[in-house]
Amino acid sequence: MNKKSIKIAIGVFLFLGIVAIFDYLTPAEVEWIPTISKTDAQPYGAKATLERLSDIFDKRPEVSQKALYIVNKNTTVNHSLILGDIYLRLSKTDVESVLEFVERGNQAMLLSEGFPDELTDTLNIEYKAEYLKDTVQTRSLLLKVNGKLTKFNNVKRGNDIYFKLPTGCKYEVLGYDSNHRPNFIAIPRGKGMLYLHTDPVAISNFNLLYGNNAYISTLFSYLKKSNSIIWDEHYKSMVPHNDSSLIYIVANPSLRASYYLLLAIGIIYVFAFGRRRQRAIPIIKAPRNISLDFIKTISRLYFFERNNKDIATKKITYFFDRIYSSTGHRFTAVADEARRNLLSEILSCPVESIDELYALIALINSQYQVADKTLLELDKIMSKIQKKV
Repeated sequence: MNKKSIKIAIGVFLFLGIVAIFDYLTPAEVEWIPTISKTDAQPYGAKATLERLSDIFDKRPEVSQKALYIVNKNTTVNHSLILGDIYLRLSKTDVESVLEFVERGNQAMLLSEGFPDELTDTLNIEYKAEYLKDTVQTRSLLLKVNGKLTKFNNVKRGNDIYFKLPTGCKYEVLGYDSNHRPNFIAIPRGKGMLYLHTDPVAISNFNLLYGNNAYISTLFSYLKKSNSIIWDEHYKSMVPHNDSSLIYIVANPSLRASYYLLLAIGIIYVFAFGRRRQRAIPIIKAPRNISLDFIKTISRLYFFERNNKDIATKKITYFFDRIYSSTGHRFTAVADEARRNLLSEILSCPVESIDELYALIALINSQYQVADKTLLELDKIMSKIQKKV
């Protein structure tokens, strides 16, 4: 390795060292994106919440990355499903699967600021939304505890979303917002129970660590403690599903350092040993088809000028010239019935097609401008007759 390569290697290592130091010292940026995801340690993620569930329930929660119809197919009874997202985008099949899951004797708790029409229409419920400019504030929420409403202060919330239930509805209201509007309801289905909550942010890391964590514990107490808990990660709209191995490498400090080292070695190799060690092989280009370029240029010129009359006149001239070259008989754009019959006999073509061609030629000669449709019709008739030439 010569001196120049050594200097390049030192420069690369210094640059990567500075990048690594800045990467280590730069504080992580706080993101207020409501993912409600087990992998997100940001305020609106649910990494801490999922860890807390192990203390609330008898069994450690199972994280599901599968669609609801697969979850429904692979479970029997004594299961509790938790789906939390800023907006649950469930298909008709998903809604049918979760309802069948509940009717079989399980529980499902859906927390979202918006529910699909397939679900609300089936359950005959509506929800209203009041979107707030400041969603970083904390407010009060109410929950039923042992049959009595209990107020929970300092609960971090998202937008004001509440249910509007029909008159005479038998669904049980378990929770209210600060304006005493229902935001948490229980719906019996078959042998199980379906819970709907309009505030997924209420179970986020922020509420567990900095807000009122008693609200989260009380909310999840409606699920049977002995049930097997299924935490859904499949229906997370705000979580980027990137399966790239590079994302995994960069997220791990040890692998990231090894990756940078490998890049440095590769750069040094390129500068130090990447020179060509044999004479360059010349690239011989294939001869260009100048005739094709000429045809394209002329065609483009005709296309932009849009002079259909000139194109039609030339096509007629070339058509009769080709007949003369092939048969030795000269025909013109004007012909009587005898000449048309002769042309039909020479080309073994129906007289009707020849008459149609001459009628169209007469129409074109009588017009100052020729429409696109007429030009296309002329080309179609000529192409049909020229097959016989």
